[in-house]
Amino acid sequence: ASERDHVVTRAIHAVKDAAPDLAIATDVCVCAYTQHGQCVLFKEGNADVAGTLARLAEIAVVHADAGADLLVPSGMLEGTVAALHSALANVGRDMPVAPVVKLETTLYASHRRAVEAMPINERAVPLIDAAERDGVRARAVREVASGADAIVVKPGLVALDHVARVAGSAGRPVFIFFTADEHALYANNEALSDGAALEREAIAAARRAGADFVISYGALAAAES
Repeated sequence: ASERDHVVTRAIHAVKDAAPDLAIATDVCVCAYTQHGQCVLFKEGNADVAGTLARLAEIAVVHADAGADLLVPSGMLEGTVAALHSALANVGRDMPVAPVVKLETTLYASHRRAVEAMPINERAVPLIDAAERDGVRARAVREVASGADAIVVKPGLVALDHVARVAGSAGRPVFIFFTADEHALYANNEALSDGAALEREAIAAARRAGADFVISYGALAAAES
C-alpha cells in the first residue's frame, strides 16, 4: 500500500495526465491489503495501533507525492488525522485530510468480497451503531478537534440524519459516501422502473441533508443526466 509504484499511484498519475484540473481523493487504509480485511494491522494477535498509524502515514505521503489532492483515512482509528498531518508536515506538504466516520451496516459486503476478505466476527476497531443517535456527530467533532479539514460520513442511505447533525455542528465541509452496495440497489434492481433516477433522488436528498460533496459509484451517470 505504501509502495511508490503501486496501482493507486499509477491511477493518480493517469487521472492527472488525462484531466489535470480534476481533484483526486484517495482512500488511506490498510484493509484492502490484508487477508483479514480489517482496518488495523495485527502484531502477535493484537491490534497494532502504533504500527498501523505509522503505515497510514507512509501511505499518505506516497499518495500526496503522486498528486492526490485530498486524503481520506477510512479506518476509524483514533489518532489518524494527527499522524497524517504530522507525516505530511515532515516532508513539507500541507494537504487536507478528511476522515471517514462509519456506521456499522450490511452495506459494505461488496467491498469485502472484492478484496476477498475473511468474515469479521468482531471488529478490532468498532464502527458506530447506526441506531446511536449522536455517535456520528460526536466522533466528527473529535476528528475536527484533532485537525480534520472535512468529514466523510459513510454509508449514505441510512445516514442522512447523521449528515444533517454533522453539517450543523462540525464547522467543516461534509462528504457523504454511498457504497457499492447502495449503487447496486439502484443499478441492478429489476423491480425499479428507473433505478438511475432514484439514485439521483438519493443524491439530491443527501445534498438537502447538508452534504457539501457526494461520493457515489453512480456519480458519472448522475453528472451526465
